[in-house]
Amino acid sequence: MKPNVFVLEPDIDECRAISACLRGQGYDVVSESESSTGVVLLAEDMPTFSGEDLLPLWRKRSAVPIIVMGKGTETSVVAALLQDADMYLDRPIDDREMISRVGALLRRVDLLINGANSQTDVTALEKALPGSVKRSILRCRDSNTTCLVTLTG
Repeated sequence: MKPNVFVLEPDIDECRAISACLRGQGYDVVSESESSTGVVLLAEDMPTFSGEDLLPLWRKRSAVPIIVMGKGTETSVVAALLQDADMYLDRPIDDREMISRVGALLRRVDLLINGANSQTDVTALEKALPGSVKRSILRCRDSNTTCLVTLTG
C-alpha cells in the first residue's frame, strides 16, 4: 500500500481532480494530516492564509515532504523553496508530473528512513555506467554518504 497524501486545496473541483488522480495511482488521499502522511500537497493561495505562511509553522512540527502548488512565477517558486518546500508544482497541474513528483519524494524519504546502502548504490551506479567512462568516487566517511566527484570520458 502506498503512503497517504494530504491535499490542502481551496478549490473543491481542483481538490477532487487531484484526489481522483492520486487514488487512481493507488495513493490514499486523507482529509487531515496524519502521523502516517507521506506527502503534503499545499496550495499557495489558500483563502485565509498563504502556503508561504504555513510552511515554516509546519516545518517546526514535521519533516513530511511538502509540494507547493501555485502559479509558478519565479518569485513564488523561490519563496516556497526558501520556506522549506521540497518541490514546487506549476498550475495548471499536469497529472503525470504530479504523480512523478510525489513518487520521487517518497522514494527519497524511503531511502532516508530505511537507510540506503551507499556502497551498494555506488556499485550499482558503476555497473550502469559505460565502460569507457572513468569513475572517480569519493566516499565521504564523516557523513556516511557517497559522492560522485568526476565523470570524464
